[in-house]
Amino acid sequence: MKLQNIEISRIASNPLNPRKDLGDLTELSESIRTQGIMQNLTIIPKYPEKYSLMVESKRKYDGDYIAVIGHRRLAAAKLVGVETAPCVIVPFMLDNEQVAVMMSENNKRKTLTNFEEACGFQMMLDLGDTISDITEKTGSSKTTVYERIAPFKFLDKKAVEEAFERNATFEDFAKLNRIKDEKKRAELSESIGTSYFNWSCDSVFASQIKKEKWKQNKPQIIAKLEKMGITRKATYFPKTDGYVHYIDTVDSISKIDLNKESYFYYTDTDHIKILYDMKSTKEDAEKLAKKNELIIRNDEFDELWNFAYRMRLQFAQSFRPKREQFYLIYDKAADFLLFYSNTCDFDNEVFGELFNIKTDDRNVNIVHQKIRVQSEIESTMNPATKSFRAIYCLLEQKYSTVTPDCYEDEKEELEPLIELYEFMEKLGYEMSDEEKALLNGTHELYINDDEEA
Repeated sequence: MKLQNIEISRIASNPLNPRKDLGDLTELSESIRTQGIMQNLTIIPKYPEKYSLMVESKRKYDGDYIAVIGHRRLAAAKLVGVETAPCVIVPFMLDNEQVAVMMSENNKRKTLTNFEEACGFQMMLDLGDTISDITEKTGSSKTTVYERIAPFKFLDKKAVEEAFERNATFEDFAKLNRIKDEKKRAELSESIGTSYFNWSCDSVFASQIKKEKWKQNKPQIIAKLEKMGITRKATYFPKTDGYVHYIDTVDSISKIDLNKESYFYYTDTDHIKILYDMKSTKEDAEKLAKKNELIIRNDEFDELWNFAYRMRLQFAQSFRPKREQFYLIYDKAADFLLFYSNTCDFDNEVFGELFNIKTDDRNVNIVHQKIRVQSEIESTMNPATKSFRAIYCLLEQKYSTVTPDCYEDEKEELEPLIELYEFMEKLGYEMSDEEKALLNGTHELYINDDEEA
């Protein structure tokens, strides 16, 4: 197709263009003012609305032609008053063909924001293209296309845009789409793009997996219990009966002591409690029930503590300091050298997980571990990142230093962890409500005075 000089006033920008922000046009405008438009535009004649499949494109255009390639050049030329532009005129292109060309051009230059790229691929789907069509037309892999359209699986355009404004990533949307409960997914979507989202979404997903596994295990467990002769089922949890164990897998049934008499079971939300009729006073039964309840509470507390540790570790592993954060990190590191050097020790297990290496023994001198990974650390990390990780290792508490029934007596043990949280928050970490409650003693798993009474 031959080039034709077309008056710029006759060319309109394309409303289907996925790229909404054309960026800073100052340099390009100056270049066009002094040297002219060096690369041609690709345009199409304005065509009847009946050929348009998208509502967005059904509007009046300020011209006789619509740009398909060259939107920045067109906008820059208008800024400096250039009157004509060299153009290739394509006689006709359907909406989906226009979007495909514009997506391809933008992808080559990597000029689209995450939101614009997601909208572009979704627009191509809405216009009738298949995933295979999109990969062929744009050169993107199927994996990339599926990742880019994931935000629109459950959310509308406005919600997706707001999420990206909160710095949401495509990985965040992939996490969100794993959640099957519609109500919980909607609640999580409001926090997507924040540090709190990872905690909340991972917690909901872990609970979802646990319930799915329980759904599979429950009939098998009951069948095995009945085969063992434990057929009596309680319709409510009897507080005054003896508690043996709670089981959530078939294998855990082997822990049951079959010497006990009068067994029966109670089905809970994600496990089964095996109980027996007590031949003792009601007071003894109540004490045993409280003891068993504390065992369960401790298990849940340890599970929550470990989850909180994993969220901190995830932040520490992915954190890369910005230049303006260097002073804060170096200042904290200097404090440790001056005031804490004789009182703080590395936890080898935390060190190993942070740097993705296996520690042979938690009691092995940390110097031996540092030697093993020193060359890798030196070649991949800047001093600020290394300093941050050193501080993290010194303050982190992988295992709980408090118990649900002794918070007031043991809370001083949490001081290093509180200091770590305060430091990480200054660097961008966002604590969840559950983490805050774990630290200040208000979490529902802690035993209050009324319960102890």
